[in-house]
Amino acid sequence: MILDAFKFTNNLFSNHFVKFVALVFPVYVIIFLVFLLMSSIPGNEFGTTTAFSFLELVTNLLTLYSVILSILLIDDICKERKRSITNYFYLVRIYILKFY
Repeated sequence: MILDAFKFTNNLFSNHFVKFVALVFPVYVIIFLVFLLMSSIPGNEFGTTTAFSFLELVTNLLTLYSVILSILLIDDICKERKRSITNYFYLVRIYILKFY
């Protein structure tokens, strides 16, 4: 049963690699760029201060965005639906607004 699950995910990602790269990879590049903008907090060498910056909020929202985007893409692949790339981005925004 576990082996079947691994085979399914392997086939899913290998057969539809271009879709995942085109949709999800740019979001992770943006997350990496936001991480590069984050500066270190003085006195936080040991993680004792609890500073929450705006950039951390942005990275968390982008991560949520990419997870919802991945779930939508996997669902559409399994149900054999065809959507354009822009349609995915609009659907994710709608789902995030419904979530909040």
